[in-house]
Amino acid sequence: MECMKRQVRMQVFAVGMVLFLAISHIVILPGKADQQGSNVGSRAEWHVAKRVLMHTPGDELFMGVIHPAAALFERPFSIKGAEAEHRNYIERLQEHGITVHRVVETLLAGTVDKHGNPTAGPELDALRTFAEQFPTIDSSALPANQRREQQTYKKETFAALHPYELVKIILRQPTVHLRITTTNTGLTATYEESPVMNLYFLRDQMITTSKGVVISKMNSPQRAPETKVIKFVLTKLGIKPIYEVVGKGRLEGGDYFSAGEAALIGQGLRTNAEGIQQLLDNKVFGVSNVLVVKDPWKNQAQMPHGWTSTTSRVVMAPHIAPHRCCSVSPTEAERKDPIEETMLIVPMVLLGHFSEFIFQNSGWEDVRIA
Repeated sequence: MECMKRQVRMQVFAVGMVLFLAISHIVILPGKADQQGSNVGSRAEWHVAKRVLMHTPGDELFMGVIHPAAALFERPFSIKGAEAEHRNYIERLQEHGITVHRVVETLLAGTVDKHGNPTAGPELDALRTFAEQFPTIDSSALPANQRREQQTYKKETFAALHPYELVKIILRQPTVHLRITTTNTGLTATYEESPVMNLYFLRDQMITTSKGVVISKMNSPQRAPETKVIKFVLTKLGIKPIYEVVGKGRLEGGDYFSAGEAALIGQGLRTNAEGIQQLLDNKVFGVSNVLVVKDPWKNQAQMPHGWTSTTSRVVMAPHIAPHRCCSVSPTEAERKDPIEETMLIVPMVLLGHFSEFIFQNSGWEDVRIA
């Protein structure tokens, strides 16, 4: 009976956590700047946001609706519908006094005037230089002298492009495969795109702790360019990340949850043990309790018991829920009672007793106290 009670409590906690994550897209709050230059932070997911960074989905999603699974989507959907819902979401946030920074608007800031005409200057120069990283001009089928010419041609072309086109290049990552032809310009081409289709899931490319922003390292190859975009945008907003996960480490923001005096980090398909250890080593959390949640979905390798930290108590939890609501669905029987009991957790969270609830009711195990 006690085992069943504990299981229900863990399910209740999991449902509550999913609900909070669903309504708490990347939260960026003004905070006290630390010695590394961070000027943002989020102490708890339930605090009122002051500034939020978002990306409204657009035409870069087109390839994703043709084959949703390969684009990491659950099912086909309407791009226009998603855009409309997202814009409505932004309006609701603004109605509550929240400042919303949009990725595209931030990329364009300082590059066009109020009429949409290009504005020469360092902002436009920086955007051109940044955008040049994203297209690929494949001239491998051309003679050597023509391949060299294409490098010059690319620079000349980029110098003439409008900022709107530069942003489209960043979001769509085109590849142009050149071939020689005997007609017209002497060249023909086929075209490919590798668009950043998941950019509007803007919780994933970073986490915002009480100390500042940490740049993720995405597990899915098709999402890797997203962090480049976000770093450029953060620079334009005057936000300096306190750390970026490197090497074999993996981190996605959907696995992270700020909870006042505690921080929760999930280890599973998208965030690995190496990534979590980097966060601990670089003291990014700024809280006394770090709780690591293990997700064993798809028989992932077991989490080691060697977590080390010089500033925080590190705690390991048994599997309580997948870190994404769509990964594993509970049975119909499991859905009923826990969802009804979720509201039992909400007052505990709002009253600041979140960590106490976790330690007393979730069966979590201390791994190391340093």
